[in-house]
Amino acid sequence: MSGYATPGYLNSNSRTDNLLPDEAILVEPEAFIPQSGQQDFVRINYSFGQGGYVANVKIYDTQGREIKQIANNELLGTQGFFRWDGDRDDGTMARVGYYIVWLQVIQNDSKVKTYQKRVIVATKF
Repeated sequence: MSGYATPGYLNSNSRTDNLLPDEAILVEPEAFIPQSGQQDFVRINYSFGQGGYVANVKIYDTQGREIKQIANNELLGTQGFFRWDGDRDDGTMARVGYYIVWLQVIQNDSKVKTYQKRVIVATKF
């Protein structure tokens, strides 16, 4: 036991029993071609041990600008998904490139977990 601060070490204020794992969120496919007729959207899958969490989901471009809000304080079940078709909030299609799927989950005890996953909007040549 230390009588002083222990930066970088777990202490009596740390709790890991109810933290959500990084594997709870899966974005697939990582690259997609909007309006192509095949897999022309991305699924943002979630899977938790219990339901009742609340989620916010947004898409950001590489400059950090929000281009699409997918969910705002949406109540979640134990598993499900959100869908992004490659569109922006203004109705136009996102340009080819990298984007960040930002998903914030608020647990029943008010703890917040934020996930950031990469997705690529591609095109046919």
